[in-house]
Amino acid sequence: MAKVKYSKRIATLDEGLLNPEAEEGKSEDDKWFLWDVNRKLEGDCELVLYKFEDEKGKETFWHSSAHVLG
Repeated sequence: MAKVKYSKRIATLDEGLLNPEAEEGKSEDDKWFLWDVNRKLEGDCELVLYKFEDEKGKETFWHSSAHVLG
């Protein structure tokens, strides 16, 4: 699991879901998006990768494990 914050977007792969114009005027915390590590990046961005030691990393691991066990 990762989170990204774009400074410049080259493309928007999620047509309408992550509209670059809609990001204008948002607070700094609202500009971060959770991003699957298998998903392609869409432009220049800051990237934060979560490890299992991080709370968000554990949450993602346990959630994904529940799907596998289900």
